[in-house]
Amino acid sequence: AVVSTQSTGDHAELVKLAEKHFGGMPAGQETALEFPPARYSGSWMNHRDDANELAHVAVAVEGCSWNNPDYFALMVANTLVGNWNRAQGGGKTLPSQFARKIHDMGAAQSYMAFNTCYKDTGLWGVY
Repeated sequence: AVVSTQSTGDHAELVKLAEKHFGGMPAGQETALEFPPARYSGSWMNHRDDANELAHVAVAVEGCSWNNPDYFALMVANTLVGNWNRAQGGGKTLPSQFARKIHDMGAAQSYMAFNTCYKDTGLWGVY
């Protein structure tokens, strides 16, 4: 075990405290905790507020883990969908066809694609 402190106190006193509280720990090989694989559960949440003229929407599907062979394909898809914000300008010259369509339709103030990967699952979507 490693004990680290930020102190101007007496080193011998700190060593004594560390031995008192951690001295009984067995020495040996550390073992990692094992968890069952995560299970993706889709959900729907809806909160309507007619006083707010804007809607905040997120749509996502199960993605993949960071060690899945499809990881790079989803990262490319994330880049192709891209992001757009009305305040940053652009329009007909935007590289993303999706961004051009959103701009032309006036369908949103902004959007951003995301790809979040975990050890055994992930989320891919747009908000």
